[in-house]
Amino acid sequence: MKKLFLIPMVAALLLAGQQAFAYEFEVDGIYYNKLVHEDPNGGCGETTLSVQNADHDGTYSGDVVIPETVEFDGQIFRVTSIGIKAFNNCPDLTSVSLPYNINVINYMAFGNCPQLKEIVLPETMTLMDEYAFYGCQQLQFIYISNTMPFTIEPASFGGINTSYQIVVPCDCLPAFDSDTLWRILPLIDDCGNIGIVENEPAVLDVYPNPSNGQVNLNLGEGRWDIEVYDLTGRVVYRGRHESQSLLDLGQCPKGLYFLKATNDGHEVTAKLTIQ
Repeated sequence: MKKLFLIPMVAALLLAGQQAFAYEFEVDGIYYNKLVHEDPNGGCGETTLSVQNADHDGTYSGDVVIPETVEFDGQIFRVTSIGIKAFNNCPDLTSVSLPYNINVINYMAFGNCPQLKEIVLPETMTLMDEYAFYGCQQLQFIYISNTMPFTIEPASFGGINTSYQIVVPCDCLPAFDSDTLWRILPLIDDCGNIGIVENEPAVLDVYPNPSNGQVNLNLGEGRWDIEVYDLTGRVVYRGRHESQSLLDLGQCPKGLYFLKATNDGHEVTAKLTIQ
């Protein structure tokens, strides 16, 4: 597995929901950090760029076009990643054009962008972290260019409005419907065909996250068996819940937990941070 190293090395690990607001440089109104990719033969490989914010909410507005390459300090770098919360809380952002090189979209990269209505993900995508579009209440279409499913988390598409759709290339629905996580999403293809699950919440939504222990659950129809585990694997909560209900974990210590919901052979999981 390839490894990425953030330059400068300011933080080795980030828990879900945390953000190290930092950027190294700015070019044409877009802020970047460098990512060093490990060479499979040892040592340092290519250095690419991750889009960041400018240490505050509302960094970007209007129609943003991210370039494929950026020249800085006499070098040319490919842009391959959208950083954690890079576009989070940008109320005036109307669109983002992603370059062909982008392969990773991190946690809440486009969270809480109320004017964002659609986005096209390039076919180079390999990973989308959780809650990438959380709180984007006007988002209607997410266009997938990949012909095969790429890696997503259980809540990668969590926290979006209930009417959004994910559009995959024509005749590619069978490939996405064969994947455990993709098949429960509101999929259509650009020929007009509909995926296996239609008009159901796509994932387990747990919000707010992080929380003080009082969290809302948004699941599919029916009653769900809920189990919450701490980092040692110990069950700290077990119960049954309706599709939309309140979960009270106020008695649990602060920290990271894992929530599993099962119903009639379906299983979804999510990370939950109590702070």
